[in-house]
Amino acid sequence: MLSCPQSRLVLAYSLFQSINGLPSFGKDDIPLQRRWNEALSAIYQPTCDHWSVEAKIGDQILNLLVDTGSSDLWVYSSMVQNPGSHTLYDYGDKPFLQQIPAEGGAAVNATFDISYGFPGSNVKGFVGSEVVSLGGVPSFVMNINLATEVSDAVKNVPCWDGIIGMGFKGLNTVRPHNVNTYLERLLEISKANPKIKPNLPVFTIDGNPQRSGSKPSFELGHISREKYNGELYHAPVNNEDGWWAVENITFEAGFDIDHHPGQSINSNHGMVFDTGGSGLISVKNATAAGYYALIPDARDISNNGSYYFPCKTASGTDQKMPDLKLYLGNGTAIYRASLLGPDQSQIPGTCTGPIQGHEIAEGLGNVGGDFFRSHFVVFDYEAPAIYFAPFN
Repeated sequence: MLSCPQSRLVLAYSLFQSINGLPSFGKDDIPLQRRWNEALSAIYQPTCDHWSVEAKIGDQILNLLVDTGSSDLWVYSSMVQNPGSHTLYDYGDKPFLQQIPAEGGAAVNATFDISYGFPGSNVKGFVGSEVVSLGGVPSFVMNINLATEVSDAVKNVPCWDGIIGMGFKGLNTVRPHNVNTYLERLLEISKANPKIKPNLPVFTIDGNPQRSGSKPSFELGHISREKYNGELYHAPVNNEDGWWAVENITFEAGFDIDHHPGQSINSNHGMVFDTGGSGLISVKNATAAGYYALIPDARDISNNGSYYFPCKTASGTDQKMPDLKLYLGNGTAIYRASLLGPDQSQIPGTCTGPIQGHEIAEGLGNVGGDFFRSHFVVFDYEAPAIYFAPFN
């Protein structure tokens, strides 16, 4: 059920659809001459288990990974050595460098340096400004990061030519101080035009692996009612540190939890909604321990939050995973056992599951890719809030 004014979400269906012949929003911005009535759709990349969107940067087309767990927009520049299959952005002889006032007032060239949640993942370079266009969303000028050094760990992911961070400004790594993200710039543009009411940038993730006739998708500026079942539940977001973080989540685990009572887990913590993360579900150690307590002989043998257990039960049948239920906001979400494995580990006869006792930040877990394969999710940037419901 919706616990916020329903009019906000109803308006999201027709968000940005009443714009006709808009004026320029400043000397560097392109006049918005088209109706903003198209949903921006991204492509799900099963090889990389991520969503990517086709973006026009200047006059070049690049594939960008959609990442709600970061807030930088960066692309491979022509200065990257051995880029592999990635398309490079060539800024040519443009006066590209962006200067930002540092402490004391002196302007210096802006730089960025970002690392991601897997070993050896680092990207750095300089910052400039360029016209950016995604799908039917109007083009506008914004700061973008030009990567000059990209670690091999990042280069080895073949599905995209850069990343568009859809997190909040607190995660932005531009220095001497952070700059507006894509969504903040979008909000600025919409606020400058009185014809866009309310200023409500929303986007959705539909990761349903079973959807007939379509692929998992990402949409900006549109909520597809036909993609979810029942009402949208609502959970407020704490974006103080830049994350899409939902706090005070409690947990319950059990087999066939729809028909049999689950077992409450004595743990309460927040989780981040990160589309750029892995398939692992990161939780606090106490949550992981409570979950795997339902599987006979499950052990954290390395004391690193990764649990291992026999692939066969004592009777010789395949070991099944319990469901995991989350109580968040005014609703519940369930990770179904059918999505949770188990998977064969490197230890013969031993299996493991995707629920791991690892915190990605102090006191926070990560819902992982399986949440988006189990639920239709709406991200409301301005509220800020998450809405979610089972797939239709």
